[in-house]
Amino acid sequence: MNKLRWYTYDQSKVGGYFVGPARTIIVAATSPVAADVAAEKVGAEFMSDALSCCGRRWSRMAEHVWEVADVPSYGGRPVTVTPDAALTIPSDTEQLSDAHRGLAILVAADGTVSYGPMKAA
Repeated sequence: MNKLRWYTYDQSKVGGYFVGPARTIIVAATSPVAADVAAEKVGAEFMSDALSCCGRRWSRMAEHVWEVADVPSYGGRPVTVTPDAALTIPSDTEQLSDAHRGLAILVAADGTVSYGPMKAA
């Protein structure tokens, strides 16, 4: 059986801006393929938004490994995502503003989705 790992996806700034659902998605999964599936379920679109200048917004783990760790991490450091019920996850067509900076989606092994501020653990 594969070990549960945390896979971090960071959106590329295609066209000079970020769009929903979040700039960062962190997923618990037992394989890169399972992580890709979970990331897609919360809004990472691996096939769209390709521009000749910048590529796609999201890359599958097989194409570009952002980060894989034993705990939720960003930039090589453990992080937490504190759920905030007052926040709504933006649509994949909504341009993200500075107000969305530092917010992330975390998908736990049981499929629970948290959206909120990402902070050092």
